[in-house]
Amino acid sequence: MSGREHIAGENLRRWRERARESSELCQLQIAALAREAASTISDGGEAPLTLPEALPFGDGAKPALTVDERLAFCREMLRLRPDLLQKPSVERTLPDAPRLARLSGELFSHAASIFAPLLPRSVPVYLSSLSELLEAVAAGEADFAILPVEDAKGNRFLHFYEEMDRLELHTTHICGVLSAEEGRRMRFALISKLYRPYGEDFTGELVEYRVPAEHPRILAELLEVAAGSGSILRRVDALPAPYSEEDFIHYPIFSAPEGTAQMDMYLRFFMPCVTLVGHYFHKKEVE
Repeated sequence: MSGREHIAGENLRRWRERARESSELCQLQIAALAREAASTISDGGEAPLTLPEALPFGDGAKPALTVDERLAFCREMLRLRPDLLQKPSVERTLPDAPRLARLSGELFSHAASIFAPLLPRSVPVYLSSLSELLEAVAAGEADFAILPVEDAKGNRFLHFYEEMDRLELHTTHICGVLSAEEGRRMRFALISKLYRPYGEDFTGELVEYRVPAEHPRILAELLEVAAGSGSILRRVDALPAPYSEEDFIHYPIFSAPEGTAQMDMYLRFFMPCVTLVGHYFHKKEVE
């Protein structure tokens, strides 16, 4: 090894050592910040400072480094205040014979058979339009509904999300149904307002978000957050913003084999503009 190579290697070793020392100091400061925030919230107040300013995005550092620091804060907050993510439960005891709103037809019948283990004694309520399915569940005329959310070509019916949000409905499970005409699978969702049944065959935990067009860099940050918290990107869709053809609203979907607690805490403190539009379980593909 030449003298120049030796000097370069020695410099890198020293700088890496300093970086590790700086990282340890950052972690200590982040832990102290989390303790202060947790203590203040415990007393009924809000966080003691604007956290995005305390842990600014970028600020001369690489975005991934900033996300790592913010995730470290979230992990500490999860340890100190796991109750911050507890939400009012929608998980009520299922009716003995839950009413299941659906349309007629072979595809809906196939979807109903896949969801049947979740609702073994369901009573079908046949309606004539997809809008009626949503309205029936919202009005308490049905306990669940089966709704198509993606066609056989992979196009998602994103306009339903606005209606579901307006009516305070949520998706509990999704499944794929083979379309004989297209030779591909359509996606169907089981939706409800009050209930969330469970089934061992539905094991893939998925989360779906709405990223507003007003914050174009937020999508990149959300992808870093997902990677840092063990979630895996499955797909991203985009719709033109209603006020501008040059801006887009993005809808990313992630699988979450390690759960969603870190991402939930991150969104609470650092990305309140991102909306959770779906948290559900997926049925493994079978014929």
